[in-house]
Amino acid sequence: NGDSLLIQAARRVSSTWWLSKALKYNNFAVCRNPHSGFDVVHSFLSQTIEKRWRPDVAEEFVTAGIDLNALDDRGDSVAVRALENGWYDAVLWFLEHGTSPDSYNREHWQLIHHVAMEDRVIQGRLIAFPESQQEWEASDRKRAWEQLVRRLRERGYPLTEALIDLERRQQLVDELPYLVWRRLQRDDRFCGENGGEFREYVKRRFPEDHPYATWLPPEERK
Repeated sequence: NGDSLLIQAARRVSSTWWLSKALKYNNFAVCRNPHSGFDVVHSFLSQTIEKRWRPDVAEEFVTAGIDLNALDDRGDSVAVRALENGWYDAVLWFLEHGTSPDSYNREHWQLIHHVAMEDRVIQGRLIAFPESQQEWEASDRKRAWEQLVRRLRERGYPLTEALIDLERRQQLVDELPYLVWRRLQRDDRFCGENGGEFREYVKRRFPEDHPYATWLPPEERK
């Protein structure tokens, strides 16, 4: 199915022993499955070893020089994948070890939008099960969650703005879906990610003489 030995080791749910050995001796010629788009770190996070975060194994990715900014076939970073697992401390770990919160996926979401969606889930759960409030308030997960929200705010991504983005994502602005328009307004070096697909998307939406049709990422401008 296109998985290299390294990725197969990352997918093993019974043990991390093979992955640790592979990281030490693999030359990383094939870190990504060309069909699924999964790289070794996403593959590791997709399995369920003990259903918990393993920072000891993640440290070996750093030691081995694995790219922690690789995106999967959806355009999501490993930080997003960790968030989907409910591992808030893992998201923090990736941010502290160089994973960028700035990248966009193919739905024009950044990490903060996934965090905003998770916040909705948390608040909804507390409303539905008020008896869980005390346990949540006293938990390490809540402390990790608050630290994550604070860290993203310090990086220029306040949760309140992302919640507004989610509310407006079905709207059109300048004939563009709101999140596409927002992405263009940020005009940062991450706008042209995902193999140039975003640039081609914008070109298709507008005639040649429209300002958006000739948009280029900052690093490609003269």
